[in-house]
Amino acid sequence: MPELSRRESCTGRFLDPANLLQTIPDHEKGFESTIHYKHVSQLISLQFSKILQILHYELNNNLLYFTTWKKAKEHFMDKRKLDTLPVECCLAIITYTMDEKINGTKLYLDFNEKCRRLGDDGTWQSFPYKSLYALLTRSIHTITNNPDVTTPIYYRGLKCKITDIKEGDYVYSAQFLSCTTDKQVALEFIGGSDEDTQGTLMVFEGSAMAACGIMDYSAFKEEQEILVFPWSTFKVTKIITGGSQDQIFLKTIGPFIATLPYSGTYIKKGVTIQN
Repeated sequence: MPELSRRESCTGRFLDPANLLQTIPDHEKGFESTIHYKHVSQLISLQFSKILQILHYELNNNLLYFTTWKKAKEHFMDKRKLDTLPVECCLAIITYTMDEKINGTKLYLDFNEKCRRLGDDGTWQSFPYKSLYALLTRSIHTITNNPDVTTPIYYRGLKCKITDIKEGDYVYSAQFLSCTTDKQVALEFIGGSDEDTQGTLMVFEGSAMAACGIMDYSAFKEEQEILVFPWSTFKVTKIITGGSQDQIFLKTIGPFIATLPYSGTYIKKGVTIQN
């Protein structure tokens, strides 16, 4: 199956609402006591067989998820690589990158919107993408990263202005972030060479500690995508304004306050993952 073209279908994974980033009042304290931390810790600690049970249930009860997952299978044989990534993790990545609309909605938009809304036991229990969240998270341990996530700089283009953060703030995102190692790709999502287009170029400096290079699995390979996981934290080091396109520079601090097992190097407390 041929690669889809970004120019023919500008994928919205790189474009987000202005509330993409949230400030952390006390970055030293962390998120350990939050509802998010409790549920995510439990989810990614499940045995893989249990995650597959959740996947089966959610696919049968979520038409958008089921239809997009089914379409992802059509790309699977072209994307399967010689690594240890489980089939379901591979399909989860392809599913996340699919750009088709089902009943006017794209899966990654619905998924990330619901990730941002998670805030209490009720929203977590009704969250219809627990298996997708878990499978994407699992992939960080086994995927052959391309692009290399240790690249010192990566980018994200937004068609909006971010006005509620300032230099020196510590910020995080409660959703998955699609970034790219190619600055020009990020600029194209803002508006390319059109300097009058309002937007923001986010420049992340420092290796992505909790991320996957998913270029080999993405439905849009030329986007050179790095998928950064929720709760990765950053420090705002510089903001450049004055034109139609702002620039925000962020220094990578750590994944999920360095407590969940996204990367063994950064585990402080750790959560044992059972296979």
